[in-house]
Amino acid sequence: MKVLKKVDYSDWRHRIKCGRCTSELEADPADVRAQHHEADNDPRGSSPAYFTFHCTCAVCSNELTIAKDDVPAAMQHFLQEKALNRRSSYSSDWGGK
Repeated sequence: MKVLKKVDYSDWRHRIKCGRCTSELEADPADVRAQHHEADNDPRGSSPAYFTFHCTCAVCSNELTIAKDDVPAAMQHFLQEKALNRRSSYSSDWGGK
């Protein structure tokens, strides 16, 4: 298949303020990671599996959440695949799911 346009998010930057130490930070793609949350199969009302996006404050190591809407779709896909691959390697190492 011929690629007509590939999305490049390498220039993406996100400014965020730490709630703990109030430092103002700028995250780039290498600073962001995705976290997978399992589906909630509660019989009273289930919710589907989802991802959240996080970075760590360089000053106080507080975990900061980045809104999904602030992360480009192509970058979300890359981070989600990376998180699932990391999760898969952990579970195979430990004999889990």
